[in-house]
Amino acid sequence: EPLLGGGALVPLDGPGWAYGGLLDDNQDPKLVYDAYNTYMDLTDYADFVGAVNLGIGIEAYRYTTSSQRIDIAFTIIDTTSTVYVPQAQFIAAYDRLGLPIAPPLVGENYAITIQFEPVYIIRTR
Repeated sequence: EPLLGGGALVPLDGPGWAYGGLLDDNQDPKLVYDAYNTYMDLTDYADFVGAVNLGIGIEAYRYTTSSQRIDIAFTIIDTTSTVYVPQAQFIAAYDRLGLPIAPPLVGENYAITIQFEPVYIIRTR
């Protein structure tokens, strides 16, 4: 299916230059296609706020809707960190492909593991 880009039709097919396309040689979606869809689905109708501080070594960006905060977080090096979200505020967490994450409850907070791959943390506003 062609997409309109820069005033010209751009085909959404093939692996693309330097294998940078969203589809593989067989025209099947690559993981980047699923990751892009997750991003679009979770931030659709949300306003971009900007970078937020969720802890040392974590890069995070926030989007908001009228009732939710959506943080996209990942570590800046290949390590592991933890973000704690109060149980009363937690709505959901998803990995980069949109699969639900079930973080453990530690006291009154959910402990969400953050690594090099993005995690979506959704909480009340």
